[in-house]
Parts: sequence; C-alpha cells; structure tokens
Amino acid sequence: MAKRADAWKLYGMMACCLAGMIVATSWYLVRRQAAGFGGIRRPIAVSAKGQPYAAAISPDGTEVATIRVEHTGVEPADFIEVRDVGQDREVADFTLPPVNSAPGKTQFYLNRKLSYCDAGKYLLAVTGLDTLEVIDARSFTVHASISLSGFHLADSRAFTDLRFVPLVQNDCSAASPLAVLGFWGDLGLRSIKLVDLEKGVEVADLSDRFAGTYRGDGLAISPDGSKIALATWKDPEGSEVELVDARAGAVLKPLPLGDELRIKHHLAFAGEGALVIGELGCEPEGICSDLKPTAGGRSFRLWSFAEAGAVKRLGGSGEESYRSTDASADGSVVFGYTGDEIYCRKCNSGSGEIRVKDARFTVWDRATGRAVARSSRLRVVQHACPWLTIGSCAESEQVPELQMSGNGKAFLAFWPQTGLQLADHDSDSNVLEVFRLR
Repeated sequence: MAKRADAWKLYGMMACCLAGMIVATSWYLVRRQAAGFGGIRRPIAVSAKGQPYAAAISPDGTEVATIRVEHTGVEPADFIEVRDVGQDREVADFTLPPVNSAPGKTQFYLNRKLSYCDAGKYLLAVTGLDTLEVIDARSFTVHASISLSGFHLADSRAFTDLRFVPLVQNDCSAASPLAVLGFWGDLGLRSIKLVDLEKGVEVADLSDRFAGTYRGDGLAISPDGSKIALATWKDPEGSEVELVDARAGAVLKPLPLGDELRIKHHLAFAGEGALVIGELGCEPEGICSDLKPTAGGRSFRLWSFAEAGAVKRLGGSGEESYRSTDASADGSVVFGYTGDEIYCRKCNSGSGEIRVKDARFTVWDRATGRAVARSSRLRVVQHACPWLTIGSCAESEQVPELQMSGNGKAFLAFWPQTGLQLADHDSDSNVLEVFRLR
C-alpha cells in the first residue's frame, strides 16, 4: 500500500509539472502573439508639429518628414518639418511656396503627398492645386517646381482645358531622379508621364501606348528608374500588371492577375527583379472600390520577373495584407499590413463599417517568402461623430498608414488627420511611431 501511495504521489507531481508547463507555454505563446516576433523593437514616438496630413521616412530610417497646413495669414500655408527619429528633435521646419489659387485653375489629386526620392536627395511634396515641389533634402530649399497644368495629353490638349479634377498616381525611384505620374479621369483622360526631378521637366510620355487600358489601378517605378509597372484592365481578359520600359514604353513582361472584378492595386518594386502586388480596399481620403468593399479575401503577391512569372502569395488567413505594402530598395525584404479585420454590415445604422480586430505588419524575406518579423499590435485610432451632427456621420476606426525605409530596417506608422474628431483617449494626433529591426 505504501508503494502504491508513493506511486500516486509521483504521478500527481508529474501531472502538476505537466500542467504548469502547459500554462507557462500558453502564457508565452499569448505574450508572443501580442508582442510580435523576429526582433522588432518597441516603437519610437516622434512628435510632429500641428496635425500633419502626410509623412515620409528617410531611406536610412533616421529621419521623418511631415507636412501640415497652418492658417497664419490671409491664405493657408504648407509647412514641412523634418525630425530626427533617435532624439525626436527638429532638424528643419520650413514654409513651402504659396499656392497659386487663381480662379479656373485645374486642381489635381495625388495619392502620395510626400516622398523621399533619389536616395534621400529630394523630398517630393504635393501642395496646392497643381504643383509638385522638389525639395533639396540637405539645404531644405526648393530645387524645382513642376506645374501639372503645364502638361499636355497625347492629342495636345492641355490639362487646363479640362473642367474636372484629374486623379494622379505618383511614385519616384529610390536611386535616380526619375518619377512617374499616371493621370486618369472622366472624358477619356489617360496619361502617363516620366519626369526628371533634377531638371524639373517631362522626359517621356507613354500616353499613346496605355491610353485605353490604364485606369489608375496601380503604378510604380523601379529603383534605378529604368522600368515602370502598371495595372491595366482589358476586355475580356481582365486585369493584369505590365512591366514596361520607362522611356520607350515597350512591354517587357505581362502578368495576368485573374481578378474577376476590376480593383485597385498597390505596386512596389522589390529591387530590379521583383514586384510586390497588394490589393487595396480604400485609398487615402476616401477613394474606394465599390466593387470589393469588404475587409476579407484580398491577396498579397510577390512577382519575380526571372522565374517565368512565378508568384508567391504572402499573408495567411486572418491577415489581410492590403492596406500598406512595400519593399526595400535592394529587394531583400518586403512588408505588408497584416491586420485581422471584419466587415460589420449592421454597424453605422446599417451603412456598414470595417471593424479592426488586430492591426499589425509582417516582414518577409523576399527570396524565400518566409516571415522573419511581425510587429506587436498597432495603435488603432477611434474617430467619433460630433455630439451635434447635422446630416449623416459614421464613427470609424483608423489603422495607421505604414511605410518601410529604403534600407528595409525601419517602419513608419502614421495616423493622418481626417474630417472626424478624435475620441478623448486618442488626442495625440500628431504622434508618429517608428519601428526598427534589431
């Protein structure tokens, strides 16, 4: 009997140890899930002035630039502030040239308001109605001003002849002074321009080649400026991404996407040999796809040009990699927003709303497609309707816009201002966060 009792005691001790191990392992996995993995450091807070509406991170990840509007005189003025990330100190704060708001002047909407270009040599800022300001990022002076109204369509019509707001996709190369502009809109407006930021002039026009197929569904330029990628739509084939010689306009390689519906894509070169293809739900400032508005079912693809069109799909179930995607300039790593979201059809009095369950980003090794790092949970900002609301208003949750630095080692999280007021506990509307790999 004594031996049997000793055996039961031993079994009990073993069971307690096993239960303890299970609890400890579960606790570790929960903490790891909340904190992320792969050596992403805790975010560094960067406090910008005012309420910035656009932001950009420098190629080496050491500086962040923001752009804001201040009503200091008769006309509002745009300011660019550059801050050192490590010390959260101001490096520069300067006023951009005043906006030319003459009556009848054509207004343009560009999807990227602020970008570092040409290895950080320039800051490209979009201000006012139709102006691209090329800022020298060392002296913080205007290097060149490019008026979009001065461009012409393929049939020689000037944009000033058009009485609507042209929408423009824009991207600048990581290691050259070239940028690409894709114009689209009603009345058959389709125009693609290659611009030299150093000289401040147009150097190539691809409008004739893609006037019938480019519809503003995605555009990017390679790091050396030799190639562009654009999403096109053709009947009855559907959507595809075309790799194009930037100056000649010749299609080097097409990739049929097989999408059943025409949707917008975010394109980004991963070095010179691959392309990141993310599917967008809504672009900033409310330009949304009515064809695919829900949170789920989007793809994040990696197209390697040298592998006979081989495409890797990144992100798993419950990781909707579509809001922000990008790649390092050398193409070694790619990243994407991998939030877990649901679409609540009954929310906002039946008008529907995307609810954020878990917002993060993930970093993958481009060559293997293996996830090498995942962030901790990102801050989700709550926007509330004013207590006295005239007309319709829907409360919303806002995840950050995300950017990767050119070297692939730093990540900017930015919550741009919206038309809704912040909830009381989300008053830090000017605070950005920078994550770094260890």
